[in-house]
Amino acid sequence: MKDHLRWPQSRAITTVAVGGLAAAMLLSGCASGPGSDASGDSSEPDVTLTVASFLLDGTPNADMVHWFLDTVEEESDGSITFDYFAAESLCPSSEIVQCVVDGRADMGVVPAAYTPDKFPLQNLSALPFMTDDNAAMTRAFYELNKGNEEFNAESSRLGLTNLAYWPAGASLFGTKVPLESTEDFEGMRVRAVGDGLLAAMEAVGASPIALTAGEMYEGVERGVIDGLANNMDAPIAYKLTEVLDYWTDTGYGHYITIGMWISQAAYDRMSPAQQEIFDSAVERLNTGEGIAAFAATAATQCDYMLDQPNVELTRWSDEEIDSFKAMTGDTAEQMWIETAKSAGIEDPEAVLEEYRGYLDEFGADDTTRVAPLADCAERFANR
Repeated sequence: MKDHLRWPQSRAITTVAVGGLAAAMLLSGCASGPGSDASGDSSEPDVTLTVASFLLDGTPNADMVHWFLDTVEEESDGSITFDYFAAESLCPSSEIVQCVVDGRADMGVVPAAYTPDKFPLQNLSALPFMTDDNAAMTRAFYELNKGNEEFNAESSRLGLTNLAYWPAGASLFGTKVPLESTEDFEGMRVRAVGDGLLAAMEAVGASPIALTAGEMYEGVERGVIDGLANNMDAPIAYKLTEVLDYWTDTGYGHYITIGMWISQAAYDRMSPAQQEIFDSAVERLNTGEGIAAFAATAATQCDYMLDQPNVELTRWSDEEIDSFKAMTGDTAEQMWIETAKSAGIEDPEAVLEEYRGYLDEFGADDTTRVAPLADCAERFANR
């Protein structure tokens, strides 16, 4: 995989030479290189897919993406490779979906909330207090995408196939002063993205300000915002522990999903055998292996925060979380329903009910639970 702007530097930028199906190579006695038989004829077409991503490398979300790309490369014996552009180096975040639609990129990785007009249903993740379980939410979206025609159509009508939606991480508030209760939000200018967070901030008297992740540091430094809502990437990958000391898990849960899409035209460039390998990796990405890669990196993020002498990370009490939930009410849910209906969705309530059912189903097993923020808050409390 050719990786542009990959970080950290210990993971060097390389081009990995790989090729066709290993089994086919072995059966044919191939020894002349990836994707070729003994006579030099290609057993599978060499396909290179260009990936436009908004993610900084070295983060849990980026490592989840790299797990998928590396798996496809390895299992295709390199007949499928990726030209990966990290950190908006090919397309800005707000244009990544359009870049895939118009062919500047074959695949895109970006939050659906950055283009909410295209994906009203997929912004279910904006609804507060649903779950903080990464594994359950990822699986819920996967099942919706497989089985719900309206949900799937949001991507297919653009000529895209959705490969995965997963939560970027549970909502973590970074502030200049301690955030001990909902009252502390009053008058605070908070960076927030997604309809749910916007509604929640307004409900508690804060002023939500929409900034991209890359704009957060400068927003704090210049006094545009007093605090922000993001995830555990924020204090580390975006170096925000340099300007914010106080980090709080308010129990809000997940607030945004990251989507990964491939254009149908790019998918069709792969042979049936390559598509089978690709699809198998997609399934495993959504059913546990991808989130395992996410969780492994997230654990190191907590290690980093624990090592910072200026950083405090706390979780609100159940009583304070209940107060926050009561103040937000069902405003975000009603806003989401109205937005979906105005976009032509016939029965968004049914989609929401189906989604909740999947969250209940896949969140019932504590052995598969992945909640790095809650785990980190517990580590801070016990240190």
